[in-house]
Amino acid sequence: MQFKTRKLSYLSLHPDFRWDSQYLSCEPYKNKNLKYVPIGNTLASSQYGVSIEMSEDNIGIKIYRMNEISNMLCDRNILKYAKLNDDQIAAFKLKDRDVLFNRTNSKEFVGRTGIFKKFSDEDIVFASYLVRINPDPKIVTPEYLTAFLNTKYGIIDIKRRARHSINQSNVNLEEVKRIEIPLLCNQLQNGITLSFNKAVDSIQASEAVYNDAQTLLLVELGLADWQPKHQLTFVKSFSDTQRAERIDADYFQPKYDEIINAIKSYSGGWGILRNQARIKDTDISQKLL
Repeated sequence: MQFKTRKLSYLSLHPDFRWDSQYLSCEPYKNKNLKYVPIGNTLASSQYGVSIEMSEDNIGIKIYRMNEISNMLCDRNILKYAKLNDDQIAAFKLKDRDVLFNRTNSKEFVGRTGIFKKFSDEDIVFASYLVRINPDPKIVTPEYLTAFLNTKYGIIDIKRRARHSINQSNVNLEEVKRIEIPLLCNQLQNGITLSFNKAVDSIQASEAVYNDAQTLLLVELGLADWQPKHQLTFVKSFSDTQRAERIDADYFQPKYDEIINAIKSYSGGWGILRNQARIKDTDISQKLL
């Protein structure tokens, strides 16, 4: 363990006079050959998301949560919806290249950052535990800011600034603004932007291929127009639970029987997965009966 000492005067440099050990001892490495500035000095605007009840009933407008941020990008598949009025939509709808920062969550996920790349004409908003930060692209591009906050140096600075409670961590917007970012040359920042754009294009192309493959498969199985019907009540015998060695209700949902029957009635035949592939995990193999 590495020990550090700090003078009392150093603590006064932080507006909140922070003296917690994690904040004081986990400062990220800085390259002496680069110029660093607080992220707040590069921002054109910043905003907390909307606090509102969400659901999965497809009613209202799509809303981003932390769950829809992965691999430095905002996902295209959004599960939650919220009912907002026109003024709220205008205030919180996302624009192309908005950067979203997860300000509160578990210690593992707090600080997760992704960039929104507009993929449709529909309006999409973001939830209150996310923060939208928009840098001035003449100073820092949104793609570079996103990349930096996902590097180990950016993550270290985020984590050390987090304030922890039971099963929850929080990094407020002012702490994000105090994180220092190196000012890279325009050529390098533009190269990072180009890499993001290529990644988005590749994702769109792969999703198109995946959707085509899925459509071909469902048509072949006769399930192209099948819609699962989730039944709230149904009856299974005790012998069924013994045979399956399970008692959870979701496993016995009748909608799954429809899929199994469709597969078993396929003209090309059917088989058990463990007989069609080599499975290394013997415990899983025994389940695939």
